Amino acid sequence: MTELLQVSDLEAAKKHDTFRSEVITGKTGGVAGGADIDFSTNEVTGQAQKTLPKLLSQITLDALGRSPVPVNGGVWSAGQIFNFYNEYMIYNGEAYSPLPATVLPYTVGAIPDLGFVYPFALIKDWVERSDIQPPILGRDTRFEITNSKASIRYGISDLLPLDDTLNNYRGLASGKDAWGDINNLGVGSAAFGRNNAAFAYLSFAVGHDCITYGSASMAGGAGSATGNPDDPNNDAIFGYCSFSFGKNSIALGRVSHSIGEECFSNSDQSSTSGLRATAGPCVAGMPNPIGAGPVISDGIGAFAHGVDVEAYGDSAAAFGRYIKSYNGAMTFGYGINVGSPIINSIPGAVGIAANSDVMAVQVTPAPGINGGYSRVGFNTTFPNQRYEAMLKNTDKIAYRLDEGESGATLSLQRTVAGVISDVVSITFNDSGIGALIINGNQVVSNQASPIADAQTDANKIQSILDALRYHGLIAT
Repeated sequence: MTELLQVSDLEAAKKHDTFRSEVITGKTGGVAGGADIDFSTNEVTGQAQKTLPKLLSQITLDALGRSPVPVNGGVWSAGQIFNFYNEYMIYNGEAYSPLPATVLPYTVGAIPDLGFVYPFALIKDWVERSDIQPPILGRDTRFEITNSKASIRYGISDLLPLDDTLNNYRGLASGKDAWGDINNLGVGSAAFGRNNAAFAYLSFAVGHDCITYGSASMAGGAGSATGNPDDPNNDAIFGYCSFSFGKNSIALGRVSHSIGEECFSNSDQSSTSGLRATAGPCVAGMPNPIGAGPVISDGIGAFAHGVDVEAYGDSAAAFGRYIKSYNGAMTFGYGINVGSPIINSIPGAVGIAANSDVMAVQVTPAPGINGGYSRVGFNTTFPNQRYEAMLKNTDKIAYRLDEGESGATLSLQRTVAGVISDVVSITFNDSGIGALIINGNQVVSNQASPIADAQTDANKIQSILDALRYHGLIAT
């Protein structure tokens, strides 16, 4: 028995038809005057479908690794043939390419047939793609490919940076909108995250509120930068090939890097890491206790690693905490605190300190000739002798024989004709000094036998002579 068609069936069919029309046309109700829509929902099934115009606008030939190729010089003309999907011709100001479902080759008519070709905006949808998605953290999610700059951006962008403690964005002359201002997009650059301005050529930024002024440089974390905000266009000098990652850190020098919080690599090939670390040039006004002024240098290769450490001058080093190295000096260890750091300003010296503002061991530079010697100081910043130990009241220098050990020797030696020999030596045993030997002659040894008071004068004299000979004080 044939069922009668109900009104509800007609209503459902109408809704299905409207849904299909909206998906095809991208218009509300599927009519010419309808508003543009990206999605349509089937009121019968609840199915939501992206519209065909939206899908077509997102089809990019870049995804296929092919550039657009004009046919007939890009001018629409009946009888022209599309042989490839990346070909296009322009009709009434719009570019048309074959639909992916179109069988090629395809010969066009006098006007575009939307059953076989589709329009796409060469500048917006293909060359420069810009998609804005629902908000995250209160801001729209953006994906942008700017072909005129060969750049890419993905993430969240605010009109102003949210974390610019160091005022790094002052270098953006046309405004602080990192992504919205094309002048802030470096050629061949990429940025991901939030408000990261990859300003320089071939640079990369990730995290949030980071900025790259050095070409081929990378910055990441929060509020970090490469290059010089006060000379942002000199990207081949400041920050070139540099790397900065962390919180409020800057790699200003060429091929420099800074990693950590408030780390500043201000000279070429300099390196910093940790917390509040600075490496850079040695400039006028810095201390030098043995010269008329500091040893001026660019700070090439200076490095500072640790906490509250500073290194100034070529190859200067500060490794530890609470350290300041000037004039290319190298210092390892730690001072007392921020107010009482260990300061090493002897040009080219190498020092070690531990919880003090006085160097425990300091080595000053040798003359720089083969066989030259350095000066070594203990508890002194500047040794005046080749070997120097600074003593205070009640200080003692000790060489201790370990318990149960015997026969150790402390020697002052000389070299004659390549032969090393003792000049003065002291031999220790488990009961004290075994012998004091000078130029091969024993002058002191263990205590001799006692001389009795009751002996005659001759016997006493003989006993004294025997004792002197025993200790080597007179010849036998």
